[in-house]
Amino acid sequence: MARSSFTEEQLTILEGVLDEYREISGQEKVKRKEAIITRVTRQFVTVHHENDMEAMKKLQNSVRNWLNNRSRELTDEEEYFQKTNWFTVFASENSDQIKEETRNLTNVAPGSPGYVQYWRKAASALSKTLSDTERQTYVDMAVEWNTKGVPKDVQMKQVRLHLAAFLRQVSAKMYRQFGIRMMMFWGYESDGEIFRGMSVAVEVI
Repeated sequence: MARSSFTEEQLTILEGVLDEYREISGQEKVKRKEAIITRVTRQFVTVHHENDMEAMKKLQNSVRNWLNNRSRELTDEEEYFQKTNWFTVFASENSDQIKEETRNLTNVAPGSPGYVQYWRKAASALSKTLSDTERQTYVDMAVEWNTKGVPKDVQMKQVRLHLAAFLRQVSAKMYRQFGIRMMMFWGYESDGEIFRGMSVAVEVI
């Protein structure tokens, strides 16, 4: 099924399980992936599908194909510019609670090697405690963020966390691929304070 065949809300749900689907490995990989496919398909079921086994099968295959086609590793550009999904909203809105839960799982400091895997476990565990109504709230928020834009406070949080590293990455790629040396000046305002910096492409030996 083409991407346009899914509604905006359905795409948000699919994108919300993509990370979980992508990271599955081990002996029961197929079984665990099929469980996700079944779970998502049930959320998409309409009366028409319930009464038509062939339509139900096609829907499940469409979900499976969508997830399989997108379960490859993200490129750097996709990592930064992918659409917001419900899990992203959940993680943003509950960042302090997720950090606290992560501290209960490991002594590894934020930003250190290995921290992300514990953060993901904590976030995943907390997300599974959501009721259907709570989860739907985050789905609706994700749709709004994708159509109207990410709220200013969330934008600033992402800027502080990722902007400098992203610009360094872009300038380094431009040099490696095209031999172009770039110098980029950036700045943004947050809570009345101006932040600025500079990124320069350097030769990678």
